[in-house]
Amino acid sequence: LASTAIETAEAEALARVEARIRGLSKDERKGCCAKFLDELEPFTLAAYLRNARSDEEEAVRRLLASAEWREGFGASSLLEDASFEIDRFFGDGTREVEWLPAEADQTALGRGNPVLLYRSASHAPLGRPTEDWVRFFVYQCEKVRRDTPDKQVVVLVDRVGSGLKNQDPTVLRAIAPLIANHFPQLIGRVDVAPVSPVLFIIWRIICLILDPAIVQVFNLVEGENWREKLLETYAAKALPERLGGTNTAM
Repeated sequence: LASTAIETAEAEALARVEARIRGLSKDERKGCCAKFLDELEPFTLAAYLRNARSDEEEAVRRLLASAEWREGFGASSLLEDASFEIDRFFGDGTREVEWLPAEADQTALGRGNPVLLYRSASHAPLGRPTEDWVRFFVYQCEKVRRDTPDKQVVVLVDRVGSGLKNQDPTVLRAIAPLIANHFPQLIGRVDVAPVSPVLFIIWRIICLILDPAIVQVFNLVEGENWREKLLETYAAKALPERLGGTNTAM
């Protein structure tokens, strides 16, 4: 997890980026989501600036690109659709995604950050239209932006019982660029457990072609004591029993 604190020098750059956004002409704002541009939080501005490697003009360009995407996608009004709440989305079926109880992450920089649990063994490829999954995850991202704008999300991928039949690259390919481009630095860490030796070797090979910034976000928890390792990071009362915790509700 990266620190979300804004340093003095960075604050000056953010002020210039904000002034540039506020000073956009009507023509420059055409096709953009006005709500997004008018309600930009300092931490959102910081995320775009950091993602642009402190290039202020590039940060402005990316903010405008996101504003255009939001207008077309309807991201800013998505929270009005309660069908994408976890309870409603999964209904009486098995929940593939859950928000863990507050204070689940016990790391120094992680305390207070929301933790999203993804149970890959419950996923059935082609079980839902990809567009529904995209809107579901954008809804969750928007919810975090609204409720905890100064926090990063920790994703815990629960692979207990997961196999090839549960892999769904189509959904991942659709979601990954949206999060990277329009929710920069929202995801602070991704823990994957358990990890087999074969998967670990495959991951090391994949790392050779991935952006180092993306690789740094992932933490593959390997070894027979993977449950003990998770308990070094997460509160036992928040983790499901299958992951070594005491939470019997999941």
